[in-house]
Amino acid sequence: LMISMIVVWSAIGTIVGTSPLLSHTISAAGLLLMAGFGMWLGEIWIPRKSMHLLGVTWVIISMKILYGLAISMYTWEWIGSSELGAFLLGLVAVNIAIAQHHDEDAIATQATLVLLAIGSAAGGSYGQEGVAVMIGLGTLLFHALAYLRNSGNLASLGIAVSYLWIGLHAISNNWVL
Repeated sequence: LMISMIVVWSAIGTIVGTSPLLSHTISAAGLLLMAGFGMWLGEIWIPRKSMHLLGVTWVIISMKILYGLAISMYTWEWIGSSELGAFLLGLVAVNIAIAQHHDEDAIATQATLVLLAIGSAAGGSYGQEGVAVMIGLGTLLFHALAYLRNSGNLASLGIAVSYLWIGLHAISNNWVL
């Protein structure tokens, strides 16, 4: 059920966000409604033991939709690259606040992974230094969250992902391997 829900909701979000039949305003409103619905389900289901995992999944998908909306706003030329970066960083902060609210490592992990992806994209505008600073911030965030949440899972994932991200950038040559 969960896998089907993820695939179907992601597909609907993709259609809503990219359909040439919908205006950008309607697409944005549709994505906001989808994200709001998922957050509402998460708020209801996360406290229920039998529905906890499904609620967490809804929150993660909803955040994914919001990250996608930010990127769509950039492609629709509603915002520039600087605003996109600020918007995405703001969403990372919201993602962390939601993770703390629900006391859930999986939601916190999403925020830090997105921050590392933003770090990779920073290379387009700020070169190697931008990538290095953002990967450093992402790694510090992972470990700070692991410490604050007393989570060995986040600490282990933070080490593995930061090494992987650094390694990918070390072997890449403008992403031509």
